[in-house]
Order: sequence, then C-alpha cells, then structure tokens
Amino acid sequence: MNELVRINNQDAEVSKVPPAYYPSIVSKQERSRLDRYARYITDVKLSNWTSINIVEYRDYLLSQGLSASSVKAHLSTVRTALARVGRDRDYWYREASAIAPNASLLERKAIVDEIIVRYVDSIAPKVATVKTTTVQDAVDSQFVRLSVQDQRTLLNAPDRNSLAGLRDAAIIGLALATGLRADELCSLKLADIRQTVQGELGVLVREGKGKKQRFVPYGAEKGILALIDQWLARAGITEGDIFRGVNNKGEILAVGIDPNTFNRRLSRYMDVNPHDLRRTYAKTRYQQGMDIVSISRNLGHADIKTTMTYIGETDIDKRVPVYGLQYT
Repeated sequence: MNELVRINNQDAEVSKVPPAYYPSIVSKQERSRLDRYARYITDVKLSNWTSINIVEYRDYLLSQGLSASSVKAHLSTVRTALARVGRDRDYWYREASAIAPNASLLERKAIVDEIIVRYVDSIAPKVATVKTTTVQDAVDSQFVRLSVQDQRTLLNAPDRNSLAGLRDAAIIGLALATGLRADELCSLKLADIRQTVQGELGVLVREGKGKKQRFVPYGAEKGILALIDQWLARAGITEGDIFRGVNNKGEILAVGIDPNTFNRRLSRYMDVNPHDLRRTYAKTRYQQGMDIVSISRNLGHADIKTTMTYIGETDIDKRVPVYGLQYT
C-alpha cells in the first residue's frame, strides 16, 4: 500500500507551480511523479504553464529509460494534476492579467476561455498515447547490454586530452562500474565516492529513487577511482559536485551536469543511453557470478523482478530443444 503524505500548500507557491497542481494528500509515488514533472517544466524554462507539451514529456520519459507502463502511470498522474489546474479559473485570470495587463475584464475572460480550451485539449488522454505490449520473452535486441569489449570501446571513445572528454570517460566508467542511475551519477559529491561499509570501499548514493540511500561497493572495479581522480585534478575540483559542466572556453562550471546532458554526451560515443549502462552492469555482474539479490540491492530496485528484466533471460538454455528433426 502506498504511504500517503500531506502536501504543504506553500510548496506550490515557492516553486511557482499552480496552487491546484498538488492535491492536499497524495501517495509518495504520486508526489514523486508530480515533482518530476514540475522539475521538468523548470528545466525547459517555460515562463508559465500555458505552453505545456505532454507529447514532449512522454518522449522525455521514454528517453530516460522508463518502461512504457511506467510512462503511462506518470502521464496519468500528471494529467490528473493538470486537469485540476485547468479548472482553477482564478489562476488563469492571474495568468491572463500578466499576459495582457491592460485588457478589460471582458477581454480577459475571452483570453482565459481560449487558454483553457487549448490547455484541456493538450492534456487529453488521446494526446501522447503510449503503446504497451505484454512480453513473455524479451529478445536480446530489445534492450542494449554491452559486451565487455563494447564496454572498453565506449570507455575509450572520449578524447581524454580535453576536459569534457576526460569527464565523460570518468562518468561513463563509474556508470559501468556501479550501475548508478543518470540522476544519481550527476548529483554525486566528492565525499560520496570513497565511503566504506564493513571495510569495503564503494560509492554512497545519498538519495536514490524512492528517497532511498544505498551503498554500492567497487570490488574489482575500484580502478575507476584513478580515472575520476585524473578528472578532478585536471578540473581543480576539491569539493562539491564531481561531474561538472565545461563551457566552450574550457572553463569548469560551478554546478554538476544534468541527466539530459549526460544522455546527450553519451550518445556522441555510442548509440546507447544511461539506462543501457545499468542493464549492462546487471548482466555483467550476473555473468560474473554475483547473485541476483545482491545485484538488485546494488541497483536500488524495490522488486527483484525488475532486476530480472535488466539481466535478461537467465534460463533460456533450459528451454532450447536438444534433439531436432531432419529437415533436408
């Protein structure tokens, strides 16, 4: 059962989200979906909420590696919230006043009516549909899981003579070594990458999906720290965000890169996305003999069934016919 949380109405005002967007009580899962969309609106820098594009948001979620069923759930929650906003005429009158401050009341009503019609049409269920199919057996080509050779090729693809290339190699290497999500990698601080649990060196994810903190040991992959140290030394980073932006002048920015930037940079080197690297981590560890429960804990999965989909088929050899007919 989803735990319910009570929303402080002031949160909406502080983040400039329409007051009706958040209900007074919502499950943690729904709150996470609503927060994600609100952050997305902020990231794309919309001046107001009259220009929302559910189709673009659907495509954004799919690009982040979410399954079709997860994307449908996200869109359903967001549509419900946006429908509440659509019914809040006081909010739209305030928006109309900002758009046309000298308009008469009658003119503002016409503006509000037009905005709401377009707004409601833009969030209708027929917009941004997501097709889902029940799959019994996922073929190998459906999800990308890199071979060891492909992992080496990807890791060596960035030009390490440039600051941006060295950073890219370091974050790609850490993704392959730990299976962290894109947002977890981008939010890492310097103090996080050399933590220990029971004497094992690893990386600390302070706030992963579902607000869970977890620890991922490096084991035989601790050599990634040498590559990260090269990046930190060249970039002059001694605290705070590890994987920071680099401008056109080769200057290090003060804040870390975002998942979209990581995804875009990754695609320069190989036709993969950050979630493919998580699947690669899962498959590689399984092939090396790590048990599924341990892989699941390292990935931060709440359900081991999710981990199984990352690894792929593990029992297909038992379903291969041993004897065949003579066909020719």
